[in-house]
Amino acid sequence: MANRAYRELGLEAPQSSLVRLKDGKIGITNDIIDNQGTVGTGRRLNKSRAQEVLRGYTADVWLANWDAVGANLDNVVATAARRYGAARIDQGGALIFRAQGARKPPSVSGRGNAAAAVTEWDGFASSSTNPAYARVIAAAGLSSADDLGRKALNQIAAVNKLRQRTRNFQDLVPDTAGVSKTDREEILGMLRKRADALEKDIAPRVKDAMLRTRNVPEHQLEYQRELGPRYAQERTGVLNHLAKNQTPRRNATDQELVSMWRYSGPAFGPLNRTLRSRGPDHAPRQLPPHPQRCPRQAGRLPGHRQTQNHPAG
Repeated sequence: MANRAYRELGLEAPQSSLVRLKDGKIGITNDIIDNQGTVGTGRRLNKSRAQEVLRGYTADVWLANWDAVGANLDNVVATAARRYGAARIDQGGALIFRAQGARKPPSVSGRGNAAAAVTEWDGFASSSTNPAYARVIAAAGLSSADDLGRKALNQIAAVNKLRQRTRNFQDLVPDTAGVSKTDREEILGMLRKRADALEKDIAPRVKDAMLRTRNVPEHQLEYQRELGPRYAQERTGVLNHLAKNQTPRRNATDQELVSMWRYSGPAFGPLNRTLRSRGPDHAPRQLPPHPQRCPRQAGRLPGHRQTQNHPAG
């Protein structure tokens, strides 16, 4: 069912069929996709292929495909038919069961009266929760899933269109031997609740992220891409700091705030040492990007009057 859902959304996945084995049990066969190897081998995870993999990010979240890319990026292959093409070949971690067969908690599917929270939207992009998928996010030059922008909104719209043409997903989940009525009803409820959550909770976040970057200069967006997934963490840190101390942001963009936050904080020591030192051949060393982003914003700060010494602690 997960394979079919991916294909219905315009993504590459195997054609699957249910078969009855000699012992009478129900099995699944998958067509083999012509490929050049997994995305995790060699140098196949470049920016273009990472962006192709992310065309299915919303689908992975919607299907709760916890093992979508694999621990070593071995569940996605580089397809031979298209340059930078990518196909998902193992959906064992999708829907209501984990890859090893255990049932997922009620919060994933909305089993019973539970709400279905799409925590995977942030979780898949987190290096601590899903380091493999976070590599894809970083390789694509994004700092968070919200940065998918219009692509994410189009993916959410595609899920809604699939819902319409499959009679609220009824035609997508087969009523067939091998699938219990209870499991089928749970899967249907899961698909509906998670589609609702994408529309209600995720789409507004993506739109807000798009508004925040609408008039941001390209060099600042480049800085955001350079930081990758760290940017979202740093942005949260500096905004919380400003709110806690009731500090005005003085028309600074989020990118400028992060650059000054990092320059005056964790990056200051290494950067200061770099500025004061030279290599044996007196060639300039590569500097972190933070000071390159600060001068324009520094011009909007109030004039310096007096330096205050603060006691330690």
